[in-house]
Amino acid sequence: AGDADDDNDGALDGDDSEDNNEFVCSDDDGDTCDDCASGSYDSSNDGWDYDLDGACDAGDEDDDNDGALDDDDSDDNNEFACSDDDGDTCDECATGTYHDPSDDGLDYDADGQCDDGDNHPWGEANLSFGEATVSTISVEYTSNVAINGFQFVVDGVELISAVDGPLDVSCGTFGCIAFSLDGASIPAGSGTLVTFEFEEIANGGTIGLSNVLLSASNANMISVTGPESAAIPECADNEDDDICDVYDTDDDNDGALDDDDSDPFDSLVCSDHDGDTCDDCSDGSYGVDSDGWDYDGDGACDAGDADDDNDGALDGDDSEDNNEFVCSDDDGDTCDECATGAYHDSSDDGWDYDGDGQCDAGDSDDDNDGALDDDDSDDNNEFACSDADGDTCDDCSDGSYG
Repeated sequence: AGDADDDNDGALDGDDSEDNNEFVCSDDDGDTCDDCASGSYDSSNDGWDYDLDGACDAGDEDDDNDGALDDDDSDDNNEFACSDDDGDTCDECATGTYHDPSDDGLDYDADGQCDDGDNHPWGEANLSFGEATVSTISVEYTSNVAINGFQFVVDGVELISAVDGPLDVSCGTFGCIAFSLDGASIPAGSGTLVTFEFEEIANGGTIGLSNVLLSASNANMISVTGPESAAIPECADNEDDDICDVYDTDDDNDGALDDDDSDPFDSLVCSDHDGDTCDDCSDGSYGVDSDGWDYDGDGACDAGDADDDNDGALDGDDSEDNNEFVCSDDDGDTCDECATGAYHDSSDDGWDYDGDGQCDAGDSDDDNDGALDDDDSDDNNEFACSDADGDTCDDCSDGSYG
């Protein structure tokens, strides 16, 4: 009755809720742990206090002070473990403090999955081919990280060049490789990875990439999908000889090389080297001696030959310019001036026995004996014509009929 602290727990009886029990006295700090839980009054040491924040665990809503309340904390006496709400294998308290699931550990590619639980921790990229021409095509990319280099084999075409923006590209027998000695990179996002120039293909073809590698800034490999192969359109091939016109020295296959061909895509047109007005390819094949109809075979086609039959009568005056034996009868003697195959003066256009300028064919008295040819027994002999009086002497015996 005279002891101010009956249970000797350090809590005076007037303040001790149970003064005959040294383990019970009060809960001045309201942490649900009795201040005499240790057998001696001490509100700062009144029960297990993992985080040493002065509140015993029994009354502390966050025992390990990691920011995750005990009811949601898988291990409330471990500040480095609490939960894995996004299932990425990284604990939201991995750093000792609760973080949003999108920030619960190192995440190189910033995709919300920590690297430890990310199947593709160093980034993901998709490649596709752009629109192709007969000799160029681009490779387009979409990537969630910067691309610091690439390597692949180009299939289906013969490369001429490969060009990239910030990276230096080199291509050879075993493929293409790109990098930068200055640390440049292709930015994350979307754009053109590389543009190819290649030889044109007769009948078209297909381009593809194989053994594709993309490098991240930490030298690890980015996960890549694509590209699907792409069709390359066929080149221009004027004569369908399976040689692209750009590489064909004779696009129309007429025998005249393109550099000397006035129309390299028309086999009937090329030049007129002999100046005969007929194209040297008029028959579909180059040849100055076979560039059009040439009746007289003198190498000049009729279209450009002033005398097609080479009879000496110019075509404008020649009644039949593809017949050397016919041209005109200017003197009307019925003998053509070209009767011999060459033009002669009208006075010498056929046999003229009597030399009177009229050829026999048109002369009614070939021998000029006075006896008309129809009555003349020998019209090329002025001493013979007839014996009209029957005296056995020819009527033209003196060279004249009578």
